[in-house]
Amino acid sequence: MRCVLSNGPQPSGLRAASKWLRSLAAPLLALGVSACAGAQLETVAGSADPPTASADLDTAALTRLAQAAETNGNALNAANIYRRIADRQPSAAQPKIDLGRALMRNGDFDGADAAFRQALAIAPGNVDGQVGLAQVLLARQQHAEALAAFGTILEQHPKNIKALNGAGIALDALGRHAEAQENYNRALAVAPDDRAARNNLALSKTLGTPKVR
Repeated sequence: MRCVLSNGPQPSGLRAASKWLRSLAAPLLALGVSACAGAQLETVAGSADPPTASADLDTAALTRLAQAAETNGNALNAANIYRRIADRQPSAAQPKIDLGRALMRNGDFDGADAAFRQALAIAPGNVDGQVGLAQVLLARQQHAEALAAFGTILEQHPKNIKALNGAGIALDALGRHAEAQENYNRALAVAPDDRAARNNLALSKTLGTPKVR
């Protein structure tokens, strides 16, 4: 069972919860984009590289292609397209954040770290870039460092759902389950329907329950 930063089906049970805790190197970072229709989008989403024809598409069309690739589970293709968008807009932070998220999904934590840092060099106060860097620390199992990073974000953005979930995950990994649950409850106070916070809270309670011998 994995603590999650986004929606998704979750198994149950203490044994699965322990497995989840060991898998914190790869938290889920779904963006929640919707599917796009069209034969050209399906072709791009199913391949490792964007077609040459995409070089002639405008940025909005490329963004739709990247979102379609993400929806179809092709993080590598999405990252390739977001990198092309970022190259087109070197002074814009958002394409680099999108690239970082896609690289995270693809397990390229070093690439994601670099992309988020590039975004923050352009827009130092961008909370999505700050959250992205903290999530990289979490994915690398640098739990204490991740907790500190999420804490800094929450000082300025106390209702940021991703930061609250991320801080909770880091606290659970450090064995501080009661504090983790406080963060998940804070997230649910802001967004009662947030599935990630609800799942994380249930998992944290399982991890914090003493074993009966």
